[in-house]
Amino acid sequence: MALQQLSASLLTAKQETNVGLATINLDFSLVQVQPPKEFMGIRNEISPLRRASAEEGQPHVTARKLGALFQQWLPRTPNLIRAYGTRACEIAGTPKVNPKGSRADGLLAEHVGIDGTSVWAAATSGPDAIAIHLLACMLARIWSSAEATAIWAELVADRKSELAAVDETDPPCHLSRQLAKVTISRDQLKEWDSSARNWIAAADEAMKVKQTQLRLIVNNVSLPVNNHPKLFQNVLQTWKSAMVAVDNLILGMPQSVENASVLLGICSWHLYPDMLALHQSPTPVAQHDPLVSPAGILTIGLQMQHANKNGVYWSLPLGHLRYYGPPVSTASNLGAREGRVSISELVQVAFGCVSRGWGFDRLHLASFIVCLWNLIKDRDREGNYGIVNWLGVFAEALGPSLLGDQLLKKQCDQLMRLGARQCSEFVCPSQNVTPVFGLTNVTTLLGLLAPEDGILYLRQLAQAFPGYAERIYVIRFVDEAGYIEYATTLKTLSPRDDSTQSESTHKRWLDRYTNDPRFQQVRDMGEDAYEINTEDILPITTGMKKSGDRRFYWLHPPDIWSRHTRNIPDENGASQKAVKFALIYGQSQDKAVTPGLTLWASETTHISSKPRIDGANILNALTDAVEHKRLSVHKTLSLLDQFIWQDGNKQLRASLRALATATNVYASIPDAKISLEITLNTLCDMKWVPVPDPRDAYKYSTNAHKLSLAQTFSCVAQFDSGVFSVRPDALNDVVAMASSGSIYLPAWLLSDPASYASPNSLRRVQGSIGKPGIAMLIPAKNPQVPKVDRSHWHVVNHDTFNGGKENSFQATTMHLLFTEYVLPIDTGVHGSRDFEIYFQESVITVHDRGKWVTDVDIIPHLRRGKKYEIAAKCTHDTHPKEQNDSDVESIIHNTRIVSVDDYAELLDAPEYVGVVRSQGNWIGRLATCLLSTQMRHPTVVLPGSFCWQCVQDTWLICRAKFPISTADNQEHKRQPRRGLKRHHGIISQSDSEDGHGTEEEVSEGEDDPSKRMDFRFDDSDREGSESSSNHSELRLNPTENYSGTHTTKLGWNSMVIGEKLANMAGLIVIV
Repeated sequence: MALQQLSASLLTAKQETNVGLATINLDFSLVQVQPPKEFMGIRNEISPLRRASAEEGQPHVTARKLGALFQQWLPRTPNLIRAYGTRACEIAGTPKVNPKGSRADGLLAEHVGIDGTSVWAAATSGPDAIAIHLLACMLARIWSSAEATAIWAELVADRKSELAAVDETDPPCHLSRQLAKVTISRDQLKEWDSSARNWIAAADEAMKVKQTQLRLIVNNVSLPVNNHPKLFQNVLQTWKSAMVAVDNLILGMPQSVENASVLLGICSWHLYPDMLALHQSPTPVAQHDPLVSPAGILTIGLQMQHANKNGVYWSLPLGHLRYYGPPVSTASNLGAREGRVSISELVQVAFGCVSRGWGFDRLHLASFIVCLWNLIKDRDREGNYGIVNWLGVFAEALGPSLLGDQLLKKQCDQLMRLGARQCSEFVCPSQNVTPVFGLTNVTTLLGLLAPEDGILYLRQLAQAFPGYAERIYVIRFVDEAGYIEYATTLKTLSPRDDSTQSESTHKRWLDRYTNDPRFQQVRDMGEDAYEINTEDILPITTGMKKSGDRRFYWLHPPDIWSRHTRNIPDENGASQKAVKFALIYGQSQDKAVTPGLTLWASETTHISSKPRIDGANILNALTDAVEHKRLSVHKTLSLLDQFIWQDGNKQLRASLRALATATNVYASIPDAKISLEITLNTLCDMKWVPVPDPRDAYKYSTNAHKLSLAQTFSCVAQFDSGVFSVRPDALNDVVAMASSGSIYLPAWLLSDPASYASPNSLRRVQGSIGKPGIAMLIPAKNPQVPKVDRSHWHVVNHDTFNGGKENSFQATTMHLLFTEYVLPIDTGVHGSRDFEIYFQESVITVHDRGKWVTDVDIIPHLRRGKKYEIAAKCTHDTHPKEQNDSDVESIIHNTRIVSVDDYAELLDAPEYVGVVRSQGNWIGRLATCLLSTQMRHPTVVLPGSFCWQCVQDTWLICRAKFPISTADNQEHKRQPRRGLKRHHGIISQSDSEDGHGTEEEVSEGEDDPSKRMDFRFDDSDREGSESSSNHSELRLNPTENYSGTHTTKLGWNSMVIGEKLANMAGLIVIV
């Protein structure tokens, strides 16, 4: 790096009194200073593009201007500067957060990696600029982008006013007044904040363990950062006190926390001193940071906690936030800005929201959901029902955390608690969901169990009742034939005939003859069986109304119940022993013969109320039934389906379907983070969620919606920001999105064009485009494509294709550039000075050997529909890899099929068929495919491994359709046809019967009959073929060639693939 010394540098300027100083040229881009040695490692860790921007671009100028403005005010903190430089190099050298761009990253290779622009710009601008970077990190840590920009704008304005007011008699008057004229635009401040924001996000991940430990401590402290009422003094005091305190800690001087400025500083600068937390007793927290002296202990007093505040909070009046009005009093919490989670963690929050008020232990409940899903998922998928897809979303998010260590389990529990406490709006704010979707209702659950399993469940339930031994609990079972059985819930002693000893067993009383086989079945289960006299079961009547469906007397009860009996009169008035029973669980029965299971409890003069069940015991019994597969899977699926489709669950159903959709979106970008502020919105009301069409066959489905690319971008934008809701129809032209250290783009833009990547799935690249906020990238309307230069005819060879698989485009690279066109996106919020989400015009360029070749437009690819591809599966004797060039040449050879081996030969396209040879080079194949499509050539992309014999046998052959006279073509026009259409120059499968597609899909110029393409299927003349109406084999055999007004039959079987392909004028085949 060439370093220059400038004697007039503002950073080292001596006090001058001559008139020339008054006209000093404040060109801040002229000077670079030698960075401190601790920062030198950053230079080679950041990308060349960011390094150039930091050393020579606008970030460097911004760093120098801000440093110059505040240099006279800043304290001297050499220890902090050195330690921060060492830590910054450590962070930048972490591969996890700073991957190096490679060819695999395609057009984003230059943008991959950590955004260290502001760090290196500050390091090359002097110690004062490094301090400016430290303040940028503090503001980005706790304030939003718009708020931080407003703070910067006010700081700069107030500092310039302060400098302009310096008295003329003061020696530095002239220098101060020149500094007061420095201009720093709001856009430059936004860029400065954006780079610092991206840096701390990456640094958090690099220092994840230490940062998590520090966050746990800081979040338990309730302290203000600063209480000064004026923003300028408030921020400067916070900045200065934090720098001085951390500098002293590094040096080994213990510090005590009086306000939270030092806590905000160490959280923002990733320096970790040992701490002493004063609570009920002093608690030392050792962090073992080698950059901080062990003697530098930070003492945190918790006595300053505020009842209405949580964690470290900062309140400021923001006078530069809005265009008009008084300063906006704004408060922010340190934890709020750190609330970013993965999609699985967000689902855990959603489950906590759904299960709020259920009263169960959440980890136990989560474990039950996972068990239930494992029981029913196979049956649900076998039938392709998708009834409980929403349940699977919960189970698959909860399962890994439950199988992890204690830290993961604790985090899962905390996230579910967060959902229950603070996220009531997220899923279904208008209702409380039925506990465990109705499964904990005893009557409902009994309907899912076989009779013996139901009896086992009721016994488990009864034994968990408080004061269980003080009452008699008996189970009544009525089978389909109307036979009645009574079973005990408590084992009692039973004498055995062959032994003097007794053992505890359950008892049953059967309304059957003693020789009935059922008696032996009961004994085989290890229970005692007795005959019951049904006349001993006496329904209780009250006046004229019979209440036997809820109470009855058991006359002449067994001896084991003797202490629970009471005397009641018989019909003659004589006294008789009886036990009074009341129904406590199960379906109320109007008739004793109603099939089912019910649980009854004895009543005495002292105990008559229904026993309360501990929720944990219900869940334990339910979990046991699920784990041992006692539930009927079919009935359980039916119950869950009935639950989700209840009228009262409409909002819940719609939100769970939206959650399943978001989970599908993030399946392809699992490392992306989501703002927890998204939970302030209701899922089903978000604009990206499709509104089901009443005519749609899937309108009754709870499966994930199928999203368009625009809806996918709208979803990710809202989840990433937590606040910005953008209509998908406004994003139809968006091709990528950049936000907070992440770039999202369609997966197919980073893969071979013959791959089967879903057109609407995304891929996340860790990197930054150097733009603030959320940038929605749209393509330039008029991409530049060079005109063919006729004077270069000698470089266009178009040699006859010999079947060779070459890589002629190995020097191809693709790049993403940006124009100055920016358009804010309307989010419904007005009056703010800054916009945080906007359209950014971009250009994708293709370079060959480092030189620009052309711009390419990907919009045709985004809208072309499904690309038709030949399968790589081969059933011929000769494997594709075994075919040599001579074999291929014998099949494909034709002078009208030529090789395309450079961009000049593609731009000046062949007259008939061109074969682009870019074997095994996905970037070359993608670039040539995009260019060919843009030039409106019919384009076929073959897979990396294929068989030319398969191409001959099964490939859909495209051929030119020449003009046919109107008179002779009337009958032809009336006949419907299926096949392929030409749309934006791409061969794709037709969705319409007439082969023309929709109006939107017809390209310009296709009104010219000579430019229309006919891609009809026709197997009628093929030997052994089925009827021409059968299109299942996807074969097209053009047995006719149109010429003028008549048709000539050709022998299809006698033609080789070369002869067939040669008839397709303008076709580009990419191999």
